[in-house]
Order: sequence, then structure tokens, then C-alpha cells
Amino acid sequence: MDFRLTTHRSGSIGELWTLSWPMIVASAANCLLLFIDRIVLSYYSREAFNISVECFPWYIGFWFTFFSLIGATEIFVGQYNGAKNFRKIGPIVWQMIWFSLSTYVIFVPVCVYCVGHMLAHPTADAVGYMRIVLLYTPISFITFAALGSFFVGRGKTKFITLLNLVTTIENAILDIILVFGYCGCPRLGVLGAGYATLISQITVFFISLAVFLSRFNRKKYRTSEIRFDLSQLRSCLSVGVPYAIASSINCFAFALVIKVLSSCCSFDEFTIFGITHSFYTTLMFFGDGVSRGVSALCSNYIGAQKYEFISLVLRSSLKLQSIFGSIILFISLFLAKGLIHVAFPLANTFVQSGALSLIFLAGICLLLDGIMMYLQSTLLSAGDTKFIMITNLATFLLLVVLPAYIGITRFGLYSKFLWYLFNLESITRISIFYSRYHSNKWRAIKIM
Repeated sequence: MDFRLTTHRSGSIGELWTLSWPMIVASAANCLLLFIDRIVLSYYSREAFNISVECFPWYIGFWFTFFSLIGATEIFVGQYNGAKNFRKIGPIVWQMIWFSLSTYVIFVPVCVYCVGHMLAHPTADAVGYMRIVLLYTPISFITFAALGSFFVGRGKTKFITLLNLVTTIENAILDIILVFGYCGCPRLGVLGAGYATLISQITVFFISLAVFLSRFNRKKYRTSEIRFDLSQLRSCLSVGVPYAIASSINCFAFALVIKVLSSCCSFDEFTIFGITHSFYTTLMFFGDGVSRGVSALCSNYIGAQKYEFISLVLRSSLKLQSIFGSIILFISLFLAKGLIHVAFPLANTFVQSGALSLIFLAGICLLLDGIMMYLQSTLLSAGDTKFIMITNLATFLLLVVLPAYIGITRFGLYSKFLWYLFNLESITRISIFYSRYHSNKWRAIKIM
């Protein structure tokens, strides 16, 4: 008998697209939030724009470390949902809500004692902006990792889209008001961008919590069972920790690379990297959204013991990526010049031409990273996080961090060299993950 989360044929493009498009829109809204921040700041000053670029890798480091760990709840929710063990879903989500709150034990000391040492240019504005960003991060863990897993793991992805759209719209409005000082507010510059995001994150937190605790969800999924359960927490951590370790080391290593780049290259050269990286982060929404759809489908199929549909899901994801890849390459080849001119008006001719020459490499990286994420999500849905950890650590440290440090400090190789390294590492991960998937060793992993 067919096992379906949608009305479409199991494993088909239609099924994957039905689950993925809300996550694509949600991820696009999240990427757009970051892009709007940078656009608003680029109109304010180049210094403010570069502060956001320099702080971003550190934020992403903390975000992916704990999101990877807390987001592992989605695997449990998906497998419980596939196995029809609905009443186990609410309690497992609550364990990660409590864990998310506990991360303030880490974030508060980092904000007080470490931020000034993390940045290459620790100005008052840069330190203040970084502290605001880090202090709202645990709130976003609850909303998009813990509570988000409750919705995505059951295939209810449209609600996450709504949350991200609310965040993006509210953040965009507050960005303009607080950065430039409209509507009677003080002119806060880069600090205003941080406060705008903080306020919008608090808003969607209360919305998501209210829906999670609705009468229907309390009855069917026991979402009102808030009791801390150490054994359940350990189960989540056993799956999430290996993936989180890899994400943590990779992201913080990337932050150090950016710090070295910022210290060694010129102001214009760093702006060039910031523009191309903004292009990449703005358009990574498609791969991120489809990978969440792949993970949701595969975890449900594994829970229902329907392994035969997983290869169909992966094949459908590659077809969707080929369509998106064509669009990305068209943008990078024919539309990038106009977009750079409009989005970054304060950049001089040297910066704009330099960024334009690297957009194609960033587009190739987007295409490759999408394929890599789909394979990784397939393995992740089975709980194969230790293999993912080892692979990601080895490839990133050996193929990106080490050669990047040598290239930047010894040979003066900057933005273009980094993008070549990113692409090489993506190709390597694709090869390794495909080999692991083809071996079927992930099928032997049991987490329930």
C-alpha cells in the first residue's frame, strides 16, 4: 500500500514539491531578511555593511551548531509520525525547547567576555551589533528548530512559511525605521538592524508557541506535557551531537577564515567577497527548502519501513535542482551586473566589477551545495550523523580552511581562491555522500 503525506504519488516530484515549496518560501524569506539587512546597511554606510559581513560567520557558527543539534528533533517527529506514534511527538519537542533555553548559559558569557576578541575590527558598533544578534539566537532556536521540527516532521510546512514571512516583513519595516531613525526613533545605524531582528524573532516565537499549544495538538500529540525527561533528551542528543559538532567546527573555522581575510585584504577586496557571499546566501533558499522536504519525507518513510520510496525522493530532488540551477546560472550570467549596481550603490567601479567576475563561481557553488544537501538530508533522516560529522569535518578542514589560510597569508589569494575551494569541497562531499547512500549502511541505524 502507498504511504503518502500528500495526495501525490509517493516519492514523486509532486509530493516533494508539495512539502518543499512552503519551506523554500520560508527559507527565501529568511535569506531575504539577511539580504534586506545588508541592503539597508549598504545604503547607510559601507562600514555598517562590512560589520554585518564580518559578524555573519560567527552568528552562523552558533546558529548551525545548535540548530543542527536541536533540529535533530525533526528526525524523531518524522519517524514517530510515520510509525503513527503521535503521542510521543509533543514530549520529545519539549525536551529541545528546554535545551534551547539552556543555551543562554553559553550565550550570555560569550556576549560579555568574548565578542571583542572574535572580530578583526571590534569597534563599538560591531561589538554592540554582535551582542544583540547572539542574545536573540536562543529564541530563534525554540521557534525554528524545536517548534519548527514539530511542524516540518509531520509534513505541515506551510506554517513555517507563514512564520518566516511575518519575520521578514516586520524586520524589513523595523530595519528602515531603526537604522535611519524614522518615526521619531533615534538613528541607530547597524545597531538598529540588530534590534529589528530581535523584535521580529520575539513576535514569531509567541505565534508558534500558541499554535503548538492549541487544543487539537494538546490532545493528539500531548504538546502540553512539558515535563523534562532526561532519557528523551539523551536520545535526541545522541543523534544531534555528532552533526552539531561538525557544523560547529566548520562554521567557526569559516568565521576564522573570514577574520583572516578581513585582516589581510583591502577594504575593497573584503567588500567584493561580501557582495558575492550575499548573492550566495540570498539564493541558497531553494536548496535549503528542498533539503528540508527530503528530510521530512525520508524520515517518515523510514518510520513506516517504506525504504523503496527514498530513492524516488532523491531522484525527484535532483530534477528540481536542475531546474533551479538553470535559473541561477541565467541570473549570474545575464542579470548580475544590474543587480549589483542597484543593491550596492555605494560600491565603487573596482568593487562592482570584481564582484561581477565572481558571481558565476558563487552560482556553481549554489548548484553543487544543493545536490550535496539532498544526499546529506537522506542520510540525516536515518540518523547517520556520525558519518556526516566525520565527512564534513575532514573535507572542510582539509580542503577549505588549511589551503585558505595558506593562500591568504602566504600568497595573497583572496575572494576568487575561496570560491574555488568552496566548489572543490562541495564536489568531494557529493562523491562521499553518494557512495555512503549507495552502500545502504544507513538502513541498519535505529533511533526509535
